[in-house]
Amino acid sequence: LLHAGQEATENNINQFEQFSAEYLSGERKFEFEHAIYGDESVKESLRHAQHGKCCFCERKEEIGDVEHYRPKSGYRQQRGGKRSQTGYYWLAYDWDNLLFCCPKCNRRYKENLFPLLDPSKRAVSHHDDIRNEEPLFIHPADENPEEFIEYKGIHPRAINGNIRGMTTIRETGIDRPFLDERRFALYTILKQIYFLLRSSLESEKRLQLQQLLDEAAEE
Repeated sequence: LLHAGQEATENNINQFEQFSAEYLSGERKFEFEHAIYGDESVKESLRHAQHGKCCFCERKEEIGDVEHYRPKSGYRQQRGGKRSQTGYYWLAYDWDNLLFCCPKCNRRYKENLFPLLDPSKRAVSHHDDIRNEEPLFIHPADENPEEFIEYKGIHPRAINGNIRGMTTIRETGIDRPFLDERRFALYTILKQIYFLLRSSLESEKRLQLQQLLDEAAEE
């Protein structure tokens, strides 16, 4: 699959070199091989790396989608805005651009959105350097979301109102009511356990159990 992905990437790059004007105008469209990036072995590796959780809402997901952080076939700077004629075609099979995602987050919320702080710095072909971009979406694998998002009870909020946290929360829908219901159920259980332990156990045992709870929460 690695070799197949490299070949497909090289083919897309070669096609763009020959017909760049047609691709940028939308006259030509790239064809992507889902059988490569969407192969079950790829999905399972991503799912395992993410502990079976969606990269955005963190719900446990059995099936899920392979999500492209940078959209492969076209992107929008804002929801409802104009869709580009080409996307990040050269990253369609790039492992660092792939994530395991639940269908709801992928198809209903994230879709082909990829807003930048400064759209003029966007990479529009493989000749450009994506390191010049400043994405407004937090990359859940390359960055620590806890630096941008915190929880007040069960509700996610951007730390100090930072724009990346706000954009990620709003556009990936991680504040949707259904998720709040699931968080509230777990929050209630953990709160009851906490007060039960605090009132009924010796300090040494309480510390041991707290450590076990912390480990379980990370699973």
